[in-house]
Amino acid sequence: MALALLNTDFFNTLIILIFSIFLGCATIPKVEIIEDKFDNHVIYRKDFIALGGNSGFLSHSAISHVRLALQKFVKSDIIVYHLIVRYGGENWLFIPSGESLVMLIDGERKGFSGDGSERHREVVPVYGAGVVVIEKAWYEISPDDLIKIANAREVKVKITGGTYFLERYFTEENFEYFVRFVKDYVKK
Repeated sequence: MALALLNTDFFNTLIILIFSIFLGCATIPKVEIIEDKFDNHVIYRKDFIALGGNSGFLSHSAISHVRLALQKFVKSDIIVYHLIVRYGGENWLFIPSGESLVMLIDGERKGFSGDGSERHREVVPVYGAGVVVIEKAWYEISPDDLIKIANAREVKVKITGGTYFLERYFTEENFEYFVRFVKDYVKK
């Protein structure tokens, strides 16, 4: 009987430990605070979060993944918000400058322009899977658009590259991410 109780306690403790680890992995993305005392500005950058429709980034059958991050830049009385797109895949997307990010926010088209990914491209080795190419592109976004996205019911995303485009969509986690960012960094 004592052995059965011990095994039950051990089993329950193990389940709680595994559940705790799982919850720890599913936490809300962190915010990195970058202070530049020389230029007197602060950047609040929220970790990247995957969009829906991704194909398992590191699996051999994966074609690509797309992640978004949000950023707030503050210098004196100047505040600028950015959406940052991070693409990773087997082939280059070559995100061009101009309107290369488009969202359908509850069916309404909203285009975002940026400088493209030309200065933000790298090749990353992946153990057992060869290499993956990574591109990042920054897009300025207004507080009103951030709020509109946070309050939307459906958001579809299209990222246009030099030779092809990718379409993704917002998951519940993406909406929570935007709601949290708006609450913490826009409505102040």
